[in-house]
Amino acid sequence: MSSFLDIALSHAALGLYVFPVAKNKSTLGGHGHKDASIDPVRIRSWWAETPSANPGFSPGPSDVAVVDLDHGLTDMASFIAWRDRNGIPATYTVRSGSRPEFKVHMYFRGAIDDIGKWVLDGCSGQVKSLGGYVLAAGSEALHGEKHDKPGAPYEAIDGTLGVFAPTPDVVRQLRKPATAPSNNSKVPKTAWSLPVHETENRTGFLLEQTGAMRNLGCGKDAIFARMIELNADPEIIADPVDDARLERTAVNCAKFPVPGPVPVVTIGGPKAEPLEIAEKHPRPVFPDAAWTATIFGEFAEIVCRGNFIRKRLASESFRAITGAIAGDQVTCGIAGVRMREYLTLIANPQAGKSYGLDCAVTFYTTPSARNLFEPMLMLHGGHNRYRTSGIGAQRFLPGSSNSFVDELTRDSKPKTKKQIKKEITETDAVELGPLWKPTARLITIQGEAMALFARLCSPDWTGQALSALVTDLYDSLDAEVAVTKERAAPKIPVQMQYSMVLCTQPQIWRKYMAAHMMDSGLFGRFYIVGSEYKPTKVLLPDYSDAKLFQEHFGALRRDVFARLDYLRDHPLRLTIAPAARQRLTDWENALPDTDELDRDLSSRMGLHAWRAAMARAWGAMPQRTEITVEDADAAIRLSEYQVKMRQYYAPTPGDSPKWRHLNAVKAAIEQAGQITVRDLRRKVNGDHFPEDFDWALAYLEKRGLIVSIPGKRKNQTVYAWVRQP
Repeated sequence: MSSFLDIALSHAALGLYVFPVAKNKSTLGGHGHKDASIDPVRIRSWWAETPSANPGFSPGPSDVAVVDLDHGLTDMASFIAWRDRNGIPATYTVRSGSRPEFKVHMYFRGAIDDIGKWVLDGCSGQVKSLGGYVLAAGSEALHGEKHDKPGAPYEAIDGTLGVFAPTPDVVRQLRKPATAPSNNSKVPKTAWSLPVHETENRTGFLLEQTGAMRNLGCGKDAIFARMIELNADPEIIADPVDDARLERTAVNCAKFPVPGPVPVVTIGGPKAEPLEIAEKHPRPVFPDAAWTATIFGEFAEIVCRGNFIRKRLASESFRAITGAIAGDQVTCGIAGVRMREYLTLIANPQAGKSYGLDCAVTFYTTPSARNLFEPMLMLHGGHNRYRTSGIGAQRFLPGSSNSFVDELTRDSKPKTKKQIKKEITETDAVELGPLWKPTARLITIQGEAMALFARLCSPDWTGQALSALVTDLYDSLDAEVAVTKERAAPKIPVQMQYSMVLCTQPQIWRKYMAAHMMDSGLFGRFYIVGSEYKPTKVLLPDYSDAKLFQEHFGALRRDVFARLDYLRDHPLRLTIAPAARQRLTDWENALPDTDELDRDLSSRMGLHAWRAAMARAWGAMPQRTEITVEDADAAIRLSEYQVKMRQYYAPTPGDSPKWRHLNAVKAAIEQAGQITVRDLRRKVNGDHFPEDFDWALAYLEKRGLIVSIPGKRKNQTVYAWVRQP
């Protein structure tokens, strides 16, 4: 086993995603850092193929931001002084192998957008997180402008691997410096102090100057001549660059298109102010590492190994179904905190949401090879055979000819509404059907959940009664439901443990579902997991093959089924570490309670956090009976993602088809930053709703939320989202 493999495995054990990198810092494999994994089997196969590969670290999926400080330091003392002077907390830090320079990587917990260039207090560098990668401590790479100079090994100089300080505001606010008047008349404005030395990112200075020329429409020859002039002046560049490199830079710079004019809007007078076009709206990043070393994380590793499926789709599906089976047999002494969930998976077609969910269903419905245990999830209707003190769940959807409410009174011989009304009048009671025994465990999954939601959205009294029933069953076991629309009729008390897993697409969610959920109160009760990734197709394992299923899931099934079987007659009440209780309570109390968020965007976030912490403690490998501080921290990361997802998928007020279309148009432009009319029409089906599409654009443009600008092609129109002050 090579030392590089040891380094990679030690990172993976802490939930830090790694992948192989060549000595010249180029990535190995098909998709570079996008292939990063914490799966030991996959990691071992990589280093078996290339034992000398450096371990690359991918911060994004690890929920980490790395501050890459390239210029401005001389030694450890200058680094500590700079760090303390700018209020940056101490954290795990690695020194790169470039010598004699002193360059460091500072690791912080909490992923952010990459920052290509920043300057702060005499130092400069980049921030690598969602879209970049760095080499791990112990790597041995080539350095220099052509990556042809051997360097020293990367070494950890501060902190402990895996123990990272939270990403501070000062790091989140790092930005590319604005140009300012220089001390040399030949360079009117620059972000660098002149003259520029080799250790002060002279390439960045030259790109700044040539980029300004390209923006003015200059070609390759003019740019190259200007670079030669700047490079030969010792008052501008102290350490000149070779001409061949200057020529390559000029050629590459000339390939960029010349930008068009910035749109200007004049309101109420001749004064014109430029609009600041917003950047692409970032989608929240799911903290997959929060489920590391748990049965949910292990399940996701197996399902997503070697394919395009996002782990969150598998881990959260498995958690929802496991919670339905465990029911209320696992508690922690806090009201409303249960293993059950209402889960919504929002992803593009063929993104793997159904595959991950089907794997979770198969996990609990497939009999064991030697009949060591029975399936714990029933797929068909009939009597719920599980004891009220036991475990297990039944997949359920009411009959297509009857409403969800009517199903409550279904008996062996279905009764008519007239008979039901007569019973209510004569006895003030209605006998419940056989499915609805006290504390029955029922779960509605996938297409069944979509059909149920369609009934829930019905404007008649059955839809209203269904909304009230499903809403109440999230918070407790008890609910009441009306079986007739007459107000004088008494309501039937119902007691059950109900769960739901809903799969849908982003546009369907925004146009037809989000607004109703907000109005009914279900929005705050659903745990929303999204992925708008467009997958690259690969062949997926067929787990209908019993031998293949046993090979992949056998060990995990023995562990999980043993835990659940113990719960049949031994309900478990987890204890809570005082520090964990304080951590979760403080986070919940800090949630915003202002009019800036809609009424349901932050509600029940405390319950979601506690439920995640309890699931993580019970699902830990090895299992624990206490909710620890680590569980609390992981639950907080999951819940912070949930707060952002609610904001990301929140609807625009209004419940008419026109307002739903406005919501889809607004979301598409805001998330893209800039989008052509053609692509926008395709994204929101504008050709099917031409009047609503034109009205939505006029509405947003009139209120200054979007602006139309000319595109790169002739007669092409682009709509851009305007950054709000």
